[in-house]
Amino acid sequence: MEHEPGTVFAYNSGATYMLSAILQRLTGENLLDYLRPRLFEPLGATEATWQLSKEGIVVGGWGLSLNTESLACFGQLLLQHGEWNGEQVVPAEWFEAATSRQVPNDNESNPDWKQGYGFQFWRGRHNTYRGDGAFGQFILVFPEYDAVLITTSATGDMQAILNTAWDYLLPALEGKEAPEAHRPERLELAPPSGPAPTPGNGQTYRFAADNPTGLTAVRLDPDGTGTFSFRDFSDGSLHELVCAPGAWREQTARGATDDAGPETGERVVTSAYGDDGAFVATFRWVETPFVATLTCRTEGDTLNVNGQLNVSFGPTEFTLTSEEMSQN
Repeated sequence: MEHEPGTVFAYNSGATYMLSAILQRLTGENLLDYLRPRLFEPLGATEATWQLSKEGIVVGGWGLSLNTESLACFGQLLLQHGEWNGEQVVPAEWFEAATSRQVPNDNESNPDWKQGYGFQFWRGRHNTYRGDGAFGQFILVFPEYDAVLITTSATGDMQAILNTAWDYLLPALEGKEAPEAHRPERLELAPPSGPAPTPGNGQTYRFAADNPTGLTAVRLDPDGTGTFSFRDFSDGSLHELVCAPGAWREQTARGATDDAGPETGERVVTSAYGDDGAFVATFRWVETPFVATLTCRTEGDTLNVNGQLNVSFGPTEFTLTSEEMSQN
């Protein structure tokens, strides 16, 4: 330990993982199974999934996926101090402690990250508190106004989201005049545009899977489509996604051994275009923050892929070169 415990704030997801491991050891259930009847099912959050470590332990400090409505229900549970449909799901005194400042965190840089930290909750400006998810997934609670704001996003600037809430939403809650905000007629992400890709040669180019996307193979066909094979990081299964010019093509990413039906997999939309002889493929994992753009260019018997991720815990740009080629 660099400092006496409890004296210096350090954001530490590893400590939360250890709490999950302790709970699993003591109860015989992993954290997700333990919480299903006690929290998720009463809230109607039956879609909840949570990433497992290689040891089969729910990672705890990250990797929980919920839809927007479930996040809103949890926010309402916070406003009601643990009460849901007349039942005290979680003790009220725990919520009081969890959302209060338990330790100072003045060593943080952003203003809404230095207002104090509770039990997994951040204190914020304007007497707010919140649960933070990676890349701007927020449960922001305004206890003075009996309100909760839920955001799902993909950004590296999480402070900007909160600044927008203070500039536009908070004045409205206070009964003040709020700045006028532009509202688009339609919420839509258009597919990338560009010329049609140069027809491929039908060869399959293979890659080592230890890259940020798990890409294992690419085949660029004469009809202008590209087939991309990925290895799933959680279970090692393989799945293929096809990219073609034009409108988004929705597909399901799932392992080849999964016989439970395509509805059990991740929804992905893809599109492609050409750029000076390169095949540019875009992948959007619909129910996550992640977007990958892979620019593929052949050089002799190899394929070079320049990858770009919109957000990532690691590098957002990388380059891959195929290891071998096989004729279909």
